[in-house]
Amino acid sequence: HTKEVEQFDMLRSRLKSNQGNNFLYEKYMNELASIQTKVLNKHNSLKTELKEWEKLYFIENNFKSPTVSDVMQSSKGSQILKTMRYTKALLKEWKIELD
Repeated sequence: HTKEVEQFDMLRSRLKSNQGNNFLYEKYMNELASIQTKVLNKHNSLKTELKEWEKLYFIENNFKSPTVSDVMQSSKGSQILKTMRYTKALLKEWKIELD
């Protein structure tokens, strides 16, 4: 929960009860674009963070590539994957393509 998400939810609720209000619609769309950009940036930074974690794991474990199980056993690795699942689900909902 962040201030931006709370503001976005409030705007969405207000827009539902005032569907013809163009000012609220524009404000909602601007807020949505802002949140989408932040989520996409977070997803990309998590991908980079996961790659760095994998490199470190590879070096620290006699050049063994990590498996999904290895990632899930690591508190940092599992947190990265969990957050990435959330960002990916949101981006998919918004129909934003990932590479």
